[in-house]
Amino acid sequence: RDPAKGEAVAARLREEFPGAHKCAVCDLNEGDAALPRGVNLLVNNAGVMGAATDETMRVNLLAPARLTLGLRARNRKLRVVNVASSSHLRARACPVARMLDDRRRDKSLSAYAASKLGLLQFTAALRNNGVDARACHPGLVWTPMLKGFFPAPVRAVLPRRLFKTPAEGA
Repeated sequence: RDPAKGEAVAARLREEFPGAHKCAVCDLNEGDAALPRGVNLLVNNAGVMGAATDETMRVNLLAPARLTLGLRARNRKLRVVNVASSSHLRARACPVARMLDDRRRDKSLSAYAASKLGLLQFTAALRNNGVDARACHPGLVWTPMLKGFFPAPVRAVLPRRLFKTPAEGA
C-alpha cells in the first residue's frame, strides 16, 4: 500500500540478513509480471484491523491469496506461512463478495474475524492441493496495528503483560 515503506522494510531485512533473503516490493495491481522470481518461502504477515470492511478483506485475505497463487504458479515447491488470529473464532462465515462492497469502518472487527477465517480456509485449501502451507497464531502482540485500534486512554490502562512484543510474536 505504501511502496516507500515497503522498500524501507526490504532494505532493513537485506541489511539484517545479507544473502539469506530476497526481499521485493511488488504492486499486485500490475499482474503476475510484477511478482518476484525465486521465492521458496512466503510469509503472509501483512494485515489491517479496524479499517474499512472492504480494505480489511482486500489486505488480510485477497492480497495474500493473490500473491500466493501467483508465486505458486512460478514455483511448485513454494512453502507458505499465513499469519492467522484466534479472532477467526468470532466469524460464522466469510462472505467476501458482500464485504468487498462495504466501505464502513470495521468497528466491531467482524470483517477482521471473517478475513482471518477466510485465510485459514485458504490455507486448508492449499494443503488439500499439495502445497506445504501452514497457519500460525502468534498470540496477542502489541503492534502498531493493535495500538492504533485502541484509543489513547484505553492504551494507557491496558496491562502490557497481556501482550507479546513483536519479537516474541515472531
